[in-house]
Amino acid sequence: RPLSVCFEKQDGTERIMKGRLIKPEPLLGRSMVEDLESSDKKNRMRQVDHRTIKWLIVDGVKYVVK
Repeated sequence: RPLSVCFEKQDGTERIMKGRLIKPEPLLGRSMVEDLESSDKKNRMRQVDHRTIKWLIVDGVKYVVK
């Protein structure tokens, strides 16, 4: 299922990524997401830290973290 997520990267900058959830890892607080906009077809996997998520759009519904 495609999604858009806005989160803070390790260097403190904000990133908006369009991707697809591959594997949630709730115990580690991260999820593996396939970056659908990446030009590198072999290495499209990214980790998103749940603590740095600002908002998430899934199925046309926007969820904002307060």
